[in-house]
Amino acid sequence: MKFYWIIFSLSFLVLSACDSGKKTEKNTTANSGNTVELTQADIESSMDLALKNPEKVEFLRLSKRNLKEWKIKDISQFKNLKGAYLGENPDLKIDEIVEQLAQAPNLTELELSGNQLTHLPKALAKCKNLKTIWLVNNPKMNFTEAIAELASLPNLMEVWLSDNGLVQLPENLDKLQNLEILYLNANNFAKLPNNLGKLPKLHTLSLVAMQNMDLPMILKQLKELKNLEVLILSANRLTEIPENIGDLASLKILWLDSNEIKALPTSLTRLNNLDEIYLQNNPLLPETEAGLPQLLPRTRKIVTRPEHLNPNQ
Repeated sequence: MKFYWIIFSLSFLVLSACDSGKKTEKNTTANSGNTVELTQADIESSMDLALKNPEKVEFLRLSKRNLKEWKIKDISQFKNLKGAYLGENPDLKIDEIVEQLAQAPNLTELELSGNQLTHLPKALAKCKNLKTIWLVNNPKMNFTEAIAELASLPNLMEVWLSDNGLVQLPENLDKLQNLEILYLNANNFAKLPNNLGKLPKLHTLSLVAMQNMDLPMILKQLKELKNLEVLILSANRLTEIPENIGDLASLKILWLDSNEIKALPTSLTRLNNLDEIYLQNNPLLPETEAGLPQLLPRTRKIVTRPEHLNPNQ
């Protein structure tokens, strides 16, 4: 399984749970007359059922369906459509589909991961209300051009560029002036663009499974992000954390889980705003674990053991 699908699937499950709730609909099968209960997820995960119940559809959840054709001819019947998840359907004509989706006035989420894209659909520029886009696992895409096009979307807040084999990030990332959340997991670059600090609204950055990154250099660059509150450094085979992590004064949540960390730097005590830290699945020394309350006296949640994380907490 591709690494990015682990990350994306977790987000997708949380989103599905929040959106679908306990909504059900009674539907009678044509051949037996039996009544079956269709959940919101059932309807939104099948193009055929979505076409029969367009008024009920808020999200088209069609990723990994191996779809060969797009049966929706009139997107206007989906009056409540907020998002379309179309990842890993490389046979679909994404350009034509996005041209349709651009007519949905409430579209805020679009997932195009794993579709072997080399460019962004031109019609994407019409999706002025788009807030989140997934471009995971499209390694042939020209991301400098893609970022330039995404910069025309005034409401874009969250971008996923994970698992694209990027050895260097586009230097024009700073054009995404409204960007708040950026996922760069499972790429191959060592450092970030020097102008990343010019993203004034960026508060969440994910750098999971980044085996080649120069963490001291990256932390030095992140110091320029005055509003960075969430930093995710999971599964990086880290054996130690650089002292300059203490320079990230605005940090509230820090994920260091699933690494090879035995001890922690004393500079963590300078993170006065740190509310949560996740250290599970690390070989922490007993004295390191015992000293965490003293090292982080203002941190409300310190996790050192695997736990069932409730996304609604």
